[in-house]
Amino acid sequence: MERRAVLDRLSASFMLAVLAVAFRPWWSVRVRSASWEDGRETDVIYTTYGRTAWQVSTRWTVAVLLVAAVAVVWLIVVLGRRRIPFVVRVLALGVIVVAVALTVAQWRGIESWPPPNAVSRVDVELGSVDTHRDHKQELADAWTVRDHLRSIHDTGLTADVTPEMWFGLATMSLTAVTLFAGMLARPRRTLGPDGPSL
Repeated sequence: MERRAVLDRLSASFMLAVLAVAFRPWWSVRVRSASWEDGRETDVIYTTYGRTAWQVSTRWTVAVLLVAAVAVVWLIVVLGRRRIPFVVRVLALGVIVVAVALTVAQWRGIESWPPPNAVSRVDVELGSVDTHRDHKQELADAWTVRDHLRSIHDTGLTADVTPEMWFGLATMSLTAVTLFAGMLARPRRTLGPDGPSL
């Protein structure tokens, strides 16, 4: 198998990996809860709430959809053993680069909390306890506002991107690399009755 065909199949594999990981959590919120007994904590529990790329970010969603669009075209051509025109390779690379840029832009747009020079303020309200409310779920939802993500790393609360997001970004980047390498790879020359040909 020639080098370009190997690179084309690698590109398809990376794109499929991006689509698969998009259904895994790209954002997670971990809430710590505990009971108090005799002045000390007991029954410490960590509950993690995960959200997929589709649930928390428009930019991540568009990035994955762009990869999906290229994957469909790429699979049709590769499985059909057709020759991929150079212009299609350039367009595919451009679309994947845009997907990478959108993914990075969303990650860089995450607000770190608390902001620098912030003053902490705690308001305590006393009243009846609603046993039907899931306070941990409400806290997780508050830190998972779509397109306005805030990261925090505290003893009782952690909110940030997951390893799956990094895996998705890495596979998008690898897709771009293999697409570019496929553009540079020359098709294997074959010997015909009239001499060598492409």
